[in-house]
Amino acid sequence: MKRFLFGMIVVLAVGIAVGRWSSGRMSMAGPAATTGRTVLYFQSPMHPWIRSDHPGKCTVCGMDLVPIYEGAKAMDSHMTVLGSNAVTVAGLAVEVAGRGTLHRRVHFIGVLDDDDTRHEVVSATAGGRIDWLADNYEGAEFRKGQPLVRLYSPALLAAIREYLGLHREGAGEGANGSRGLQDGARLRLRQLGLSSEQIAELPSTHSPTNLDVELLAPRDGTVVKRLAYPGQYVKEGDPLFEIGDFGVLWLKFDAYERDLPSIQVGQQVAFTVTGHPGQRFTNAIVFIDPNIDPMSRTAKVRVLVPNPLENGAGTPRRRFSHRSAAEVELTLEFPKTVTVPRSAVLNPGGKPRVFIERAPGNFEARWVRLGNRGDDQWEVLEGVSAGERVVVQGAILLDSQSQLAGLEPSGSAQPGTATDQPPLPEWLVKADALRAALAADDLEAYRARLAELAALPPPTPVSELTAKVVATLPRGDVADLTAARRLFLPFSEALVGWGAALRRSDPSATGLKLYVCPMGKGIFPGAPAQARWVQLSSPLANPWYGARMLDCGSEIAP
Repeated sequence: MKRFLFGMIVVLAVGIAVGRWSSGRMSMAGPAATTGRTVLYFQSPMHPWIRSDHPGKCTVCGMDLVPIYEGAKAMDSHMTVLGSNAVTVAGLAVEVAGRGTLHRRVHFIGVLDDDDTRHEVVSATAGGRIDWLADNYEGAEFRKGQPLVRLYSPALLAAIREYLGLHREGAGEGANGSRGLQDGARLRLRQLGLSSEQIAELPSTHSPTNLDVELLAPRDGTVVKRLAYPGQYVKEGDPLFEIGDFGVLWLKFDAYERDLPSIQVGQQVAFTVTGHPGQRFTNAIVFIDPNIDPMSRTAKVRVLVPNPLENGAGTPRRRFSHRSAAEVELTLEFPKTVTVPRSAVLNPGGKPRVFIERAPGNFEARWVRLGNRGDDQWEVLEGVSAGERVVVQGAILLDSQSQLAGLEPSGSAQPGTATDQPPLPEWLVKADALRAALAADDLEAYRARLAELAALPPPTPVSELTAKVVATLPRGDVADLTAARRLFLPFSEALVGWGAALRRSDPSATGLKLYVCPMGKGIFPGAPAQARWVQLSSPLANPWYGARMLDCGSEIAP
């Protein structure tokens, strides 16, 4: 790639040189013949971006083009002029900047958890001894009315015998006998945990030799916790089971603070689940937590996911397992704004710029202030207007030529410079290149940058922080990116400590960025919940996930 760019720059420079030589040759019959000076090109005095290699009229205002002589300052020091051949050789392409809705797909790691509003605790409704538990293991499925426990309870048996005695008396005395007492006894049994159906069946099912009473499941559900065992004595109110309803799960994930304004309740979310490879599911957001986590700068987002029972090879099972991992994809939509293709923006050193085609072969470098980033477009807050023609292919060659010519971009969106500040420590510069290789999923670049770091002398001044950086530098070759990221983690943490200290004390490091990824556990087995790193400039580029979730993370405030 570097050889290709170098070759293109050489071809471009030769094309410009030939154009200037031919321009000088043609100009000898004109003004140069009388002044003895070489004409570089002819330029419009009112519209400096209109240039030509021969005399003529401005295509905008009709004024005569004036000669620009060798050694004279151009009327517009932001313009790069190419002949038609050079434009063709460089492969330049332009598009019109427009106003449109910006879209950006973001990815998160989520988990399918149970809906805790659908939990219910089954408690002992009377004191006694547990003689039997049905399917006494966590994960067992129950149906409403299914027996859960057989309980030997003297208090419950006494209430049943009282009710049965009143029932027999009522049957003998007619409808007006002991109806009121029966109703009171029936209510007492309800309070002790028997269902209306159980109470109605007592006269025909209960005998004086029965010592156990069944407690039934109050609802369909799955055992989340088992808190009792056969033979255990319990008091009234002691919990026996916790039952959850896995028929509906919550898909929960952490959304970054910067994305929250574009996330709405009712918005559709697509997700995949590890246990269902190749399948894609879609459901709507039902809740966005208004509280921001102060450490990760994220908020919880919740999606309701139906989880029906499905018939498999054996017994019916829920479609999704509890606490399954999920990869979430969400499309953010931003209001209509001026946009340019992402390929149009050059951002060396965090100073974004674009090239505007002012006329055929005339390209103006211009500073821009960027807003939201879309999948294919950048939002431009300042520096480009809708309708302007922006270079989307070959801009890097134009930038190289403009820098060789000493040209500066135009526009009021010029970022502040720090040329009067001392340079950052070389260790940080090389370490940032190592981080960038991981963010690009480039294992070979990682190996090359690591070799450059290992060849550096220790950073100065020597301190506990710099000593830790040197001590945690990854050693040895790695087989894959996962292994590289595992070794990079302690080194990155040491860099964060050093970078935070530099940012407080060193003027050269005031623009240094510290970021945190809240999805650390998914990097590799045993990784921490959060993973931090240092960057010398924005935009954020996550070294832990690379292309999978390049923008996963948030900035750590100074």
